[in-house]
Amino acid sequence: MVAIDGLGSSEYLVRAGRRIAERRDAPWSVVTVQAGSGDKVDPARQAELDRAFALARNLGADTEVLHGPRIADALLDHAASGGSSTLVIGRTRERPFARMVNRTLTQQLLQHGTHYELVISAPQARVRARRRWESPATWLGRYDLTMALFATLAAVAVAWPRALAEPE
Repeated sequence: MVAIDGLGSSEYLVRAGRRIAERRDAPWSVVTVQAGSGDKVDPARQAELDRAFALARNLGADTEVLHGPRIADALLDHAASGGSSTLVIGRTRERPFARMVNRTLTQQLLQHGTHYELVISAPQARVRARRRWESPATWLGRYDLTMALFATLAAVAVAWPRALAEPE
């Protein structure tokens, strides 16, 4: 089961979920949760959800809009009723306070959905990982390069007098 939210990586998650289901030769579904009671969804977000649902249906998934006051509970209830063993979600946005009190979606799913495999996929991480190896300047920061330079200079300064003092 793939859970999308319409906030930027929905189509990527649909494709990732399809690859997982295809490798396992398993049925799959794509869901989103509307937690509010009749709240109006942002048009841009709704457009992304519509595109992702259309893609999912074209790739062979069942799609459904879930309703419930708590997103994690709605996802876990649907997974249990649908017989899902794997939940695919995107990386949640960083919210320090929510993380401190174990209220992020990921933490809730890990705590309450212990018998599910939880796949957290982030398209930005793949792009960063590929770019990371292009040159040392991209995978080493300025601080790292400065420390490496000073360590090298210190090693040379320590070894130089000793090398001059030893006969060949």
